[in-house]
Amino acid sequence: MGPGKTAEIDWPDPLIGYNIDMPKGHYSVRGFTGGCICACLLALTPIPLAFAREIPVHLASRVLLGEAADQGMKGMVCVGEVLRRRGDVRGFYGYSSRNVYNEPAYMWKMAAKAWEISAYTHYTKGADHFLDMRTTANLPDWVHDCIITFRFKHHVFYRTVRK
Repeated sequence: MGPGKTAEIDWPDPLIGYNIDMPKGHYSVRGFTGGCICACLLALTPIPLAFAREIPVHLASRVLLGEAADQGMKGMVCVGEVLRRRGDVRGFYGYSSRNVYNEPAYMWKMAAKAWEISAYTHYTKGADHFLDMRTTANLPDWVHDCIITFRFKHHVFYRTVRK
């Protein structure tokens, strides 16, 4: 790519299937039917599945610092993706680590930004677990039910494969 050029991302068009050129007051039957089906499915979905519990930024930052402070912004974003997928801070070493209180203010700001960014990234391809290979002598049992989805620095990210 030459200087002054930017990469273009080919995003899917969210309006495919809707006729947006119709005069005001006229609606596509296909779009109306799809909307009705989506509304019915959402109404039948249990509330905990429809809306993931939001983790407060101060708790998420604490986990990201405890788990990936030495992995840089991308490492913290990746851990943030896993934290969002799991929806709870319990089970993360970083949540109970007291070392995070020694981190300078700029690291807390970076962790908060990484948490924000992790809502829009997909580096780990749906991972729901990870391991820091520096601290893992023996692999835990859950690894046998997972596939590796991504590696970044010292972290290996896994997604559980349901049987």
